[in-house]
Amino acid sequence: MNAKTFTTAALIGSMFLASATFAAGGPRNSDGGGRSAETADSEDLTTIEVSDLQFMREEEKLARDVYLTMD
Repeated sequence: MNAKTFTTAALIGSMFLASATFAAGGPRNSDGGGRSAETADSEDLTTIEVSDLQFMREEEKLARDVYLTMD
């Protein structure tokens, strides 16, 4: 394996591990979420949270369509 291939593989691997580490971080409660059940039930979503959830939903639908087309 040449140096360029090794460097690329190492960079991609470190990016994957770093993203997994950041995604798993943060304070957690016993239920596994960032907020307690009482807080999650009593709070309404802000307009920013609603728009972010709608964007993520559309993004996931697009990803599904791309994966199905590429398959």
